[in-house]
Amino acid sequence: LSRSEEYLRLAVEAADIGTFVADFATGVVHLSPDARRHLGLAADQKAVTLAEMSASIYEPDRAAFDTALRETLHDHAPFHAEYRVVGSDGR
Repeated sequence: LSRSEEYLRLAVEAADIGTFVADFATGVVHLSPDARRHLGLAADQKAVTLAEMSASIYEPDRAAFDTALRETLHDHAPFHAEYRVVGSDGR
């Protein structure tokens, strides 16, 4: 298991993607350091709300993100979505 976790960590790092874990009961999204960086957040801001996460998504991609999120919550399906984000600096 530790070998698999290391391979996953290396793949995520090489792809320069951020990850997050959403607590749907509280509406809090816990962000990885790379996810915080992609969103232009301070290193010490470790979480955002689901509404803040959705608002950070590039407008043309937001409906697909919200649909994937609803399907995950309703059908208990794995969350999978590709989307662009707008950082706190507007880029």
